[in-house]
Amino acid sequence: MVGKWTKARITKITLQINMITSGSDKSYIGKEVYMIDFPTSNQSKPSNIIVFADIDTLEIIGNGLVD
Repeated sequence: MVGKWTKARITKITLQINMITSGSDKSYIGKEVYMIDFPTSNQSKPSNIIVFADIDTLEIIGNGLVD
């Protein structure tokens, strides 16, 4: 179950290849994007979900890897 979206942290980052899952849009590698870190209500690790979004369109471009 996912936590509240209002608790998400949004950061501008330069996307690197080692940050994204295989289904993500690789054309954004080396470009500035939003990283949105959502908390979850999971008791186990990882306790978050990361997605990346285009800065101009806010379109989701991929999922992030979490520890």
